[in-house]
Amino acid sequence: MRTIIVKLIYIIIILLITTISIYNLHLGTLLAFLIGLNMYLERFYFKNFYLGKYNLRKLKDKTALKYFNEFLQDLDKNDDFNSIKYLQLDMYSFNLRAKTYNNIGLCYLESKVYKKAQDYFNNAIKEDEKFCMPYYNLAIINMIKNKDDIAREYLNKSIKLGYNKIKFERLKSYVDFKYNTLK
Repeated sequence: MRTIIVKLIYIIIILLITTISIYNLHLGTLLAFLIGLNMYLERFYFKNFYLGKYNLRKLKDKTALKYFNEFLQDLDKNDDFNSIKYLQLDMYSFNLRAKTYNNIGLCYLESKVYKKAQDYFNNAIKEDEKFCMPYYNLAIINMIKNKDDIAREYLNKSIKLGYNKIKFERLKSYVDFKYNTLK
């Protein structure tokens, strides 16, 4: 439900900016500037988080882990992060700690350290039970372990919470190809 609401809000904001731009160029420009400023501030305050995501995409798991752990330390040191967490444009969770735990879990998943990955995905769920991505990732881990019934439960939970980009059979094929054939 949360993902649908956030998607609708994004669409409304884009429609408002477009409509305002058509009728009043100055106000539209101001709104575009404010959104750009928001994105800049997010990247500034959450620098270690985004450096971790960048390195994770580049499959540099150890470097990504370093940045994500630094970001967790930033969260512990700086109370202001909790007040600006709504600057981030994310439809699945606004909980920075949950997202970071999930990303650390992804680092361990990519490194094939499944127990640690599972622990971090469970920590993400403890932080935000409505965050769908850790459930999806736990489905992957259970598929790797050939526990398809448990994997299906996690995937269904993920879909119920808003992540409906994949069906079980397709995910199973992906996991078999990526993880089980590379043992």
